[in-house]
Amino acid sequence: MKSPRVLFRSLICCCLFALPLGAADPVPQPSVTSTDPVQIETALISRIHATALADTDVDGLLSSGSPFPDIVAPSVLLARRTMAVCGWLQSDNEYGRAMKLAQRSLARLASMQETNDADRAERLYWEALLEGWVLDQKTKAIATLEAAQKLKPDDDRLVELEHELAAAVAEFGR
Repeated sequence: MKSPRVLFRSLICCCLFALPLGAADPVPQPSVTSTDPVQIETALISRIHATALADTDVDGLLSSGSPFPDIVAPSVLLARRTMAVCGWLQSDNEYGRAMKLAQRSLARLASMQETNDADRAERLYWEALLEGWVLDQKTKAIATLEAAQKLKPDDDRLVELEHELAAAVAEFGR
C-alpha cells in the first residue's frame, strides 16, 4: 500500500490535470459519472480551485459531503481539501488567495472536534502543512506537529515534516 504522502501527491497531480486548458466556464461543474470516491474528490477539488480563482466563496464546497463516508472525519476532510487547493493556488502564483483560504479554514478548524486521537492527529498534520507551507508560520507548525506526535507517536509523516520545517527555520530563522 502506498503511503498517505504518496497518495496525497497523486491526488494533487490528478487535480492539476482535471481542468481543461482554456475552459470557458470559470467554475466548471464536475462531469464525473463514476462512483469512484477518488474521482469524485478530485473533481470536487478542481471545482473548489476554479471557484477560488473566480473570487467566489468556497467554504460550502470545502465542507461538502465526503465521498468517503465514515472513513474521514469532517475536520480532516476540510483540512486536506484546503491544503490541496492552497497548494494548487500557490502553483498558480496565487499566494494571497491561498493564504486567505488557509486562514479561513484554520479558523473554522479551531471550532471543530474529532471523535478519536487518530483523526485529531491527522487533522493536526494537515493543519501543520497549512501553517508551515502556506502561511509560512513554521514555528507554529512545528508546535502543531509536536501535539500530533503525542497523539500518534508512530506516524513517520509527522517526524519527516517536522524535520523539513526545522531545517527551514534553522536556515531562514522563521
